Amino acid sequence: MKPYWIFPEADPKTMWIAGIVLGGLLILSVSLELLRQRRARRRRLAKAWKNVREIAKEKGLADEEWRLLQRLIQQCNPHHPVRTITVRRHFEKSVELFMDALQRAGDAEGFEHTGRVLRDVRGLLGLDYMPLGQRIRTTRELSEGQVLWIRSGAQADARWVRCTVAEMTEAHLGVALPANGADWVPSLREGERVECRLWREEDARYAFTTKFTRRDPDVAVAFLLHTSSLKRTQSREYYRVRYDQGTQLGILNAPVDGDYSDAGQRQPITHIRGRITSLSAGGMAVVVQQPMPKQVLLRVRLKLPHEEPVDVEARIVSTSALSNGRHLIRAAYVAMGESTRDKIAHYVLQRQQPHPQESEDENETG
Repeated sequence: MKPYWIFPEADPKTMWIAGIVLGGLLILSVSLELLRQRRARRRRLAKAWKNVREIAKEKGLADEEWRLLQRLIQQCNPHHPVRTITVRRHFEKSVELFMDALQRAGDAEGFEHTGRVLRDVRGLLGLDYMPLGQRIRTTRELSEGQVLWIRSGAQADARWVRCTVAEMTEAHLGVALPANGADWVPSLREGERVECRLWREEDARYAFTTKFTRRDPDVAVAFLLHTSSLKRTQSREYYRVRYDQGTQLGILNAPVDGDYSDAGQRQPITHIRGRITSLSAGGMAVVVQQPMPKQVLLRVRLKLPHEEPVDVEARIVSTSALSNGRHLIRAAYVAMGESTRDKIAHYVLQRQQPHPQESEDENETG
C-alpha cells in the first residue's frame, strides 16, 4: 500500500544552512535581550543616583562631603547607591571597606581627615544613633559618653581602666582617660593590642580587641581603631526588638510621690508626635522633634499586629540629643496590666525568632 505522505530526503547542505540561520536568530534574540536588560539597569542606576543626589541636597551635604560620599558608593556599593545612604547595614559595610582600604594605603593624614568628614556625613544622613536595646555590630555605632573598660592586651594581668568615649570619627574611637589611668597609656606602642569591655543600657555586654594608634597628650585621649568583631553577652531584663511606628504622645503630669497607680486616669496636658524605634515588655524608645523634661509621663498608643490599639503609660528613664534637632527618649512602663504586658512580650518573643528577612532589615533606619 502506497503511503499518503512521502517526505523528501533531507539535504545535508540545507540542514546546515537552516541550523546556522536558527542559531543566528537565537544569538540575536539573546543579545537583544541582554542589551535591553543592560539599558534597563543603566536607567535604574541613573535614577538611583539622581535620588541619592536629591537626598544629599535635602540633607545639606557640603561639596566635599558629597564628593566623598560619591567615592564611597562607587568603590564599595556601586549597584545599590540608595541603600548605602538609607540602610544602616549597607552604610556600615561600605564605610568599613572604604576606611580599611585607606588604612592599607598608609596615608595617615588622609585616613584621619576622611574619617572626620564621613562622621559628619553619617550625622546628616541620620545614621548616627542606635535605637535603645538594638544590638551593635561595630564600634562605629557607639556614641560619645559611652563607658568603656580598657587594658593593654600585652599582659594577662594588666589592670582595667575605666574610660569614656570622648570622640568618634569613622577612622578612630577616642577614649578619654581618667587621671589614674593615664600613666600606663604612654607605654603602649602603635599597633599594640588593647582589650575593651562595655555595657550598653538595656542591651548587652560587649567585649572586643582592637589596636592602639596614638595618644593626644593635651586632653588625655587615647585613639583606637574601629572593629566589627564584637562578642556580645545578653544582659538586659527584657528582650527588645526593632519597632517602627509613628504615634501621638500624650504628655502627663508625673506624681510627686512616685505612686503611678493612677497614671491611666491622668489627663494629658498636651500632645506631640513621635516615632517608636524599639520595644520590649519593659519599655520602649521614642524619637521626638523637641527636648522633653524627665519630670513627665508619656501616654503612648501601641498598634501591635493582630491586636486592638492600646494606650500605655511610661516614665522617662533618660533622654539624649540626636542630629537634626531630634531627641531619643528611653521610657519604662508604669502601672501596666499583666494582660497588656503579656501581649507585648508575646509579640517581642515572636520577633526574636530567626527570620531571614527580619535579619536582613534589622539595621534599617527608622
